[in-house]
Amino acid sequence: MTLFFIGSFVGVFVGFIIIGILTSSQSTDLYTEISRLRIENRRLASENDSLHERISSIVKENADLQKKNAELFAKLLKVKRNYRKNRMEMEMDEVEN
Repeated sequence: MTLFFIGSFVGVFVGFIIIGILTSSQSTDLYTEISRLRIENRRLASENDSLHERISSIVKENADLQKKNAELFAKLLKVKRNYRKNRMEMEMDEVEN
């Protein structure tokens, strides 16, 4: 009977040791995965910052182009007005002559 209790104790003790080894192996895997994810997160954050700067630059360039477009459109309207004015003056001159 004593041998049974000693065997049971040794069996339980060995079982705990095996479970501890498996658990520590899984913990190591988790820590490795967490470290890998942290590195990936830093890389993505850096890439995100770079993309944000690029987007900001594109938005600024777009605003500059819209301003230039408005200026050119205003010049076009002015040229159209001058063209109509000159054409009307030429027609008036032809009628007078």
